[in-house]
Amino acid sequence: MFIVSCERCAAMRSILRMLFVALLCVGAGAVHAQQPPNMPRPVSAAEVLPRLCQQQCLTGRRLCAPGEAALSPDCLTRRLVCRSTCGTCLTKLSTTICAKEGTPDDTCYTAYGQCTKDETAVGLRNRTLISLTGGDGLTKETAVIIKGARGSLEGVGAEVLWAFNTHSDWRKQGQALVRDAGRVYDRIKYTTPDGTAEAWFDITDFFGKMDLPVEPKKQ
Repeated sequence: MFIVSCERCAAMRSILRMLFVALLCVGAGAVHAQQPPNMPRPVSAAEVLPRLCQQQCLTGRRLCAPGEAALSPDCLTRRLVCRSTCGTCLTKLSTTICAKEGTPDDTCYTAYGQCTKDETAVGLRNRTLISLTGGDGLTKETAVIIKGARGSLEGVGAEVLWAFNTHSDWRKQGQALVRDAGRVYDRIKYTTPDGTAEAWFDITDFFGKMDLPVEPKKQ
């Protein structure tokens, strides 16, 4: 009887230790118990969609004709107008389709893609094409001249696309505004695999213009 009793005591002590450890884990935070620190946090559609939209507009996939030069006025304008719709469509869908509880992410993705397509088409109506002329941009005298941008959103976007398509391994480090002989320039410094480089953009055409919103789609 004594041996049996001790065995029961040992079993009880083991169970109590397990319960005590479980209580400590709960006290340390149920969130950590449910989601270990090394486990990636679930990513929502609202976080993924803008990045996907910006990447699609940056590369020009499905926006430009096959074989069309990435920096041609038509292709460049399509890509820049597309970038301007990314935030607009996210705001619109976050209060409608994607706001409904239980809406599958795939439904949000599809609706977002259609929204950016529609808004881009609207933004391309009756507007001047954005163009990049001038030189190689490596000096003020050979600056890339940006024309047709409606404001800084499109103008700075053109600088981003120029660097992406001509020097894909450059990374922006800083910039300065330069005025000279009645012209206005963005002088941008980049880090490169070999050190640093500068690019000059003549932004006189759009400097000081207010960014115009995309015209609402008419029903």
